[in-house]
Amino acid sequence: MYTYVGPYVVDAGLDAGMVSGALLVLGGTGVVGLWLAGLFVDRAPRQTLVVSIAAMAAAFVVMPFTHGSLAGTMLVAGVWMAANGTTGTLFMAAAIRTGGVSPEIAGALVNGASNIGIAGGAALGGQVLGLSGLQTLPFAGAVVLLGGLSVVVLARRGFPVHATAQPHLSTSSIEVLTSSLAVVTSSIPTVSRAIQTITGSVATVHRAATGSIRTATGSVGTVGER
Repeated sequence: MYTYVGPYVVDAGLDAGMVSGALLVLGGTGVVGLWLAGLFVDRAPRQTLVVSIAAMAAAFVVMPFTHGSLAGTMLVAGVWMAANGTTGTLFMAAAIRTGGVSPEIAGALVNGASNIGIAGGAALGGQVLGLSGLQTLPFAGAVVLLGGLSVVVLARRGFPVHATAQPHLSTSSIEVLTSSLAVVTSSIPTVSRAIQTITGSVATVHRAATGSIRTATGSVGTVGER
């Protein structure tokens, strides 16, 4: 639906030259959703995501009925985008929470799946747009969202009712790292002195060996003269 939000709001009465501004406003509402996700990602991840997807689906169902009013269309689209702003954080936390892969791989999988979803959604939206027009696009989006909602409801491990905080670099971890670096740093002079001692011992052995060789060479020379 977002791929075609420009033509949709223009059809609702927005001037074509103001589409970029409308997208900026809708993107700003997504920041509100991102902030909400940060508040509830550990406390109530399942409930938050269920409410977010349900809110998006409800907004899609309502959008065609507000299409005669640009203000109404933008308001409902803003609700949809704010709810959508929570999903990235919540899905990323769910992927890490399952423990199937490392956090780095989980992030790559979520981003890859999102890009596939955007491409697939744009293709599906194009088909719907060609067959039945702009007014049915939100309904098609609502059907896709309800499919996603069923996945969240079934995936209890990734989306528990309550969750523990995700691992992060806490203050205590920083103190441990700092103390470890201090130990390593304080060990460097000791290692340096040990190297100097070994080097000095090697030099002493070298001088002793050189002196012995010279003495032996002198003795051999004396025997040869005799």
